[in-house]
Amino acid sequence: MTQRSVNELVVLLPLLIQIVGLIFAVLVDSYMNGQQKRVLLSVAALAFALVVENYLEYLMCMRASLWYPRLIAAIVGYAMRPAILALFCHIVSPRRNHWRAWAMVGLNAAIHATALFSDICFTISADNRYHGGPLRYACGVFSAILLADLLYLTLKEYRRVRRQEMVMPIFVVAVIVVSYVLDAQIRGAEQIEEFLTIGIVSCCVFFYIWLHMQFVREHERALEAEQRIQIMMTQIQPHFLYNTIIVDKPPLRVIMKLNV
Repeated sequence: MTQRSVNELVVLLPLLIQIVGLIFAVLVDSYMNGQQKRVLLSVAALAFALVVENYLEYLMCMRASLWYPRLIAAIVGYAMRPAILALFCHIVSPRRNHWRAWAMVGLNAAIHATALFSDICFTISADNRYHGGPLRYACGVFSAILLADLLYLTLKEYRRVRRQEMVMPIFVVAVIVVSYVLDAQIRGAEQIEEFLTIGIVSCCVFFYIWLHMQFVREHERALEAEQRIQIMMTQIQPHFLYNTIIVDKPPLRVIMKLNV
């Protein structure tokens, strides 16, 4: 095995293990409903697709003749990143209509699709080099807005959570921001996986663990509420039974008069 293959394996294997572990954990999680599982499995599928896209783009950037397939792969990759954040907004606040988030996802995909016929966003030249246009930061801007929305929804929906536990959502946002900054600093370099992809995959796992903790707590609260109701019912039923016996039983003097 060559040193290059070892380097690729070192980067890819941990990411794939995290995604497989996330899928398995979601499938066996008894505290999540069907909709939550479907959304998280969609997140895992997009994360896997993003890892594959990054690796294919890394392989294609080594051959000048593959500039056009690399362009297609880059468009798909840029389109997927905000979609993952929009799906997490669905998990955090399932009752809310997230049409604005999906409008931004669609607009981001449309802007990057212009690379097929224009360099206004970005382009891959015939010598297989990346060139950013005036709208090259579109994915970063839309992702930042969705990240802010995700953080706001998390703080709103789980405001009763202890302050120490709110460190995790804030940490997730910080990791994604730092990953984006690192990618911006080394734009154009040959990367097996982009820092942002690594950050997104890891944060998917972190955020799922945090959400699982909240689902378990909500389940325990529901059980406690049900137990309190059952205890109240057991206390109320003997009381009503005693009153029914007293009311239904005729007075002794009435019975004696009836006998006479």
